[in-house]
Amino acid sequence: MNLQPALIVVISTPPSDVSDGFDSHTALTRVTGMVEQASVAGLMTVCVVPSRLAAGVQGLPAACRIFSTNATATHHGIAHAVQATPHHPGWLVLPASAPVPKAATFRAVAHQIAESPVVVPAHDGRPGYPAGFASEFYSELARVRHEDEISRMLSRYPVTHIAVDEPEWVGQWPWTSRPDQRPQRLEVYGSPVRTALPRRSRTG
Repeated sequence: MNLQPALIVVISTPPSDVSDGFDSHTALTRVTGMVEQASVAGLMTVCVVPSRLAAGVQGLPAACRIFSTNATATHHGIAHAVQATPHHPGWLVLPASAPVPKAATFRAVAHQIAESPVVVPAHDGRPGYPAGFASEFYSELARVRHEDEISRMLSRYPVTHIAVDEPEWVGQWPWTSRPDQRPQRLEVYGSPVRTALPRRSRTG
């Protein structure tokens, strides 16, 4: 059986939060949905969670490999998960705070990774998640320390957008909080479209 790309679900809270304020029920419900949809798509899921929150997500499905990290920065876990799955032919990265993608979306992104190094699904021209990266990006992903680095990767390399049916995404872009870094509406008509997201302006 051919090995599929791995899904990395990053469970985190803002640095100002404490474990007592972590809504474990909401997180469990959402991430369980992600794991189930990824499993239908034939993908293995790695759920990365800060060690201080690990007790709150022990009820996740057995199909999810829980990877606890002592890292303090929000997206250190991406690097740890990639390092733990070096044999996979790519990775789909998904923040646990995102709406749950459909199995068809996971399947489409995983399939397209074999043809395109960077893949982002889009609904009605609005890009969403998960972001897919081929195995050639192992070295960069293994060094990710913050979500802005994912944004920079999506700005630096040509991105293939694939059309999917995910209306919940409209108006959302998970990889940066800066409005000037959110991509404009794309024309996507079912076939993969290669494009580049807006580049970050240099300062200083």
